[in-house]
Amino acid sequence: MLAEFLLQQKLGALKKELIANLTAEQWFETFQYFKGRCAYCEIEGYLTQDHFIPLSNMGIYSKSNIIPACEPCNYKKSTKDFDIWYKAYDHYSEDREKKILEFLKGVLEEKV
Repeated sequence: MLAEFLLQQKLGALKKELIANLTAEQWFETFQYFKGRCAYCEIEGYLTQDHFIPLSNMGIYSKSNIIPACEPCNYKKSTKDFDIWYKAYDHYSEDREKKILEFLKGVLEEKV
């Protein structure tokens, strides 16, 4: 089931001719970093893969752009810009914002 889900996400990015190289291992590492919780509200349970930069804004499907989100948070964020959306969100947390940005920065630094 996970493999099928990852394939569907990858195909969505490829249809838009975007980079799509997130592996199951990388998703698991990301999931572990956020302790199996939604990056935005920290709820446990079923988590989706949220494109930090949405596909509609040319966000790629890679470890540097995918974070775990519960369905309500992913739905509410939709195609909105993180910086604007999250600070106005009911579940906003400065600590979680820092954790998200530190994760993404760390992933980008790994590539250098």
